[in-house]
Amino acid sequence: MPDPGIENGGFKTISDGLRDIRKEVGDTRNLMIKTDNLVMGLQVEMKNIQKRQETYERKYRFHGWFANILIVVVVFSGTYFAFEQRSKHLLKEKADVEKKLKENREELDALTGKIEKKSRVEREALEIYKALDEGKKEEALRGLSRLSIDELSVLEQKTLKDKIAGLKTELAQYAIEKATELLRKDNARAALQEIDRGREYADKPEIDNHMVLLAAQAHQKLSKPEKAVEVLEELVARQQKGPRVDQALWNLAVLHESMRELGKARASYGALAENHRETQYGRMAVRRLRQMEKEAAGKRKNAHGQ
Repeated sequence: MPDPGIENGGFKTISDGLRDIRKEVGDTRNLMIKTDNLVMGLQVEMKNIQKRQETYERKYRFHGWFANILIVVVVFSGTYFAFEQRSKHLLKEKADVEKKLKENREELDALTGKIEKKSRVEREALEIYKALDEGKKEEALRGLSRLSIDELSVLEQKTLKDKIAGLKTELAQYAIEKATELLRKDNARAALQEIDRGREYADKPEIDNHMVLLAAQAHQKLSKPEKAVEVLEELVARQQKGPRVDQALWNLAVLHESMRELGKARASYGALAENHRETQYGRMAVRRLRQMEKEAAGKRKNAHGQ
C-alpha cells in the first residue's frame, strides 16, 4: 500500500510539474501564435514590399522608357534642326552659285558678243582703209557712215571720226570745185547735181553756205531767179551771221534789184549794212544804199520839175 505522504507529496509535485508544463505549453502556444502572427505580418509586409517594388520597377521602367523616348526625341529634334539648317544653308549656297554661274554666263556671252562685233567692225574698217588706198573715197565714206565704232577703243574711235570728218570735207570741197568748173562751162544742171551730192558731205557751215551760193548761181544761169532768191533767203533766215552770209545777202539784194523789187533789195542791203558793216560786202551795201537814195532823190526832183 503506498505511502500516503509520498503519494500526496508526489502528486503535488506532479501537479506542479504538469501545471508548469501546461504553462510552458501555453506560453509556447502563445509564442507560436505570436510567431505565426509575426510571420503572417512579415508575409504581408513582404507582399507589400514586393508590390511596392513592382510598382517602383514599373515606374522605373516607365520613367526609363520616357527618358529614353525624350532623349531620342531631343536627339532627333536636334539632328533634324541641324539637318534643316544645313539644308537651308546648302540650298542658299546652291542658289548663290547658280546665280553667280548665270551672271558669269551672261558676262561671257556679252563678252563673246563684243569680241565678235569688234572683230566684225575691225574687218569692215580694214575694207574701208583698202578702199581709201584704192582712191574710192565715196565708197570708203559710205562704209564709215555704216560702221559701228562703239565697240572700238577710244583711240580707234577718234581716229575713225577724224577720218570721217576729213573725208567729208575732202569730198565736199571736191564737189565745190567740180560744180564751179561746170558753172564756168555753163553746165548749170550738172553743177546742181554735183552740189546736191556734195551737200550730203557738208558738215561745216562754211562749206554748206558756199554750196548754197553756187546753187543760186546755177539757178540764175537756168533763168530761174525766183529759185535763186528762195535758196538764198533760206540761208540768211537760217544764219543771221556766219561764213559767206554777207555774200548771200549781197547776191540776194542784187537779184531783187534785177527783178525790180527795190523794196526787198533795200531791205537786204540794210541787213547787210547793219550786221556785216565791217566786211567788204557790208561796205559795198552802205555805198549802194547811198547811191540808191541819190537815184531816188533825182527821180523825185525830175518828177517835180515836170
